[in-house]
Amino acid sequence: MVFRASLSRHLAVVLFAYAVACSREPDNADAKVLEVNKAAATQGIQRSTLAGSTSDGLSGLAVDHDGAYVAIPERQRRIVRFRDEGGVFRVEKTIPLAGVREGLDTEAIAFLSPGHFAVGTETHHSRREDALLLVEVNENEAHVTDEIKLDYNAWGQRAGINHGIEAICAALGSIVVGTEVVVSERGRRYAPIARYDFGTHAWSYGKLWLTSNAGKIASFECRARDDNGIQVLAIERHFGVGRIVRFDVPADGELQEITAVVALDLLPLVQPLPNFEGIAWTKNGDVLLSTDNSNVIVDKPTEIYVIPRDVLVP
Repeated sequence: MVFRASLSRHLAVVLFAYAVACSREPDNADAKVLEVNKAAATQGIQRSTLAGSTSDGLSGLAVDHDGAYVAIPERQRRIVRFRDEGGVFRVEKTIPLAGVREGLDTEAIAFLSPGHFAVGTETHHSRREDALLLVEVNENEAHVTDEIKLDYNAWGQRAGINHGIEAICAALGSIVVGTEVVVSERGRRYAPIARYDFGTHAWSYGKLWLTSNAGKIASFECRARDDNGIQVLAIERHFGVGRIVRFDVPADGELQEITAVVALDLLPLVQPLPNFEGIAWTKNGDVLLSTDNSNVIVDKPTEIYVIPRDVLVP
């Protein structure tokens, strides 16, 4: 009798769980188009959640050879690929990443060629150098194949806690690297910027003059120009600061000093400002921004913003 009652209760629990599972919406239930304020709506800016993501703290953004967007979590060893499904963005695949040294946070990602990426890192202590990781990726796994060191002695600086390689992008056989380190000089602020040439294996160093009194570099996107230069879009952000900035980088020679120009001030359009961590061009030339959904203040789904190309100052 006790056995029968126990079995009946167990069967009831199983049937209830089955009914709940069957009543659930399909996987796209978490794909949500979100509201924007009036100013943003007037400009045609769109906002949605990233559906199907189980990764926290996505950083960086790149577009691969197949048109998929690629991001990387700071502390979870994986690479996340997602796509635009008619205005809603959904994770297509999460690929395990092996070979990242203990203590490194993965903060930025750049597409190099099919199956090859670069990843920018930082650590939790003061240091003279940071590691740029070279990563091979196949359908089911990714692994680090090499490390390239970025030496802050080039600027006479040390990287602080959790301030390292925050932005990378690749074009014309080089990778452009931006750091979250900020240096005050002559009443202005700059971020160390560098270009690594894969042909010569040499670094060139420069200063990226920032546009605000508090913002720091968060992400790069770049493409080749017709004049053999590199056009870069970047995020400059901090509490109360959110800007898309642009600048050009020479494909060879020393970088020296580069001045960023504001392409779009996001503060009037996005309130409150999220922690933007990724930027990429879409296939039609619009700009896609992604947010870091997990920090000491915020813990919510990753959000994707699409900024029409005509909104940006050329």
